[in-house]
Amino acid sequence: MSSPHLNEMLPGTAIAATASSTSSNSLCLYFQDSHGGVREFIHSATGWNGGTTYNVKFQSKMLSPIAVTEWLKSSKRHIRIYSLNRAGYLTESAFDEDSNRGWYGGIPSIRGNLVQPASYSKISAIPWDGPLRVYYQAFDNKIQEIGYDSVRRVWSLGQTMPGQVGRALEGTEIAAIGWQHTNI
Repeated sequence: MSSPHLNEMLPGTAIAATASSTSSNSLCLYFQDSHGGVREFIHSATGWNGGTTYNVKFQSKMLSPIAVTEWLKSSKRHIRIYSLNRAGYLTESAFDEDSNRGWYGGIPSIRGNLVQPASYSKISAIPWDGPLRVYYQAFDNKIQEIGYDSVRRVWSLGQTMPGQVGRALEGTEIAAIGWQHTNI
């Protein structure tokens, strides 16, 4: 995976990856460059490509956490990347292979309130059981879940973890995985 563009990677950057076994672009890596841009580096049958300034998908807060999730719908890729903007609010950058929009972005809000994780929060995201789910560390150090309902087109608060038993350490890494099969 040698590339001169990896030298432009911000030291200490978060790295997020997603893969699709039915796509010609089978693996995508996202990382932050030294100017705050989040770049896409793609591995396909021809090897590694991208990672240049032309592959910047959006800007984010320096050393922002980055999470990516992907799903297929009618054999078309849908990618969502979550990070923090310069003001510290959660942002979403999206790509839908079945539209002509290219990459587009937004800022999730719940009943008109922007989502602001703790400054040291990490982020994780999955498409699971209907809505997209994003996990982050709140100011009280609990892990908060939010979900996006694509039918109603709204974000809502989900579970707060670990509930009453305690709080996570500041900056705790967060990982989530979802699956379609109910018999696992």
